[in-house]
Amino acid sequence: MRVVIAFMALILLSAADVFAGMPTQRIISIPTLGEWGMIAVFVVLGITGLITVRKHLATNSDK
Repeated sequence: MRVVIAFMALILLSAADVFAGMPTQRIISIPTLGEWGMIAVFVVLGITGLITVRKHLATNSDK
């Protein structure tokens, strides 16, 4: 119930700012990686994973 009341208060306070002519906050876009950046991240993670698995297998094969 408290969540509903808090949500309604937030809506009412936001509406009051708009009706009073006060400037609202702009949404700032967050920069993201492009397609090539995502591909590079996956390649680096894949290589890191392969190296980790090989090291793990090399240490456990002695047992």
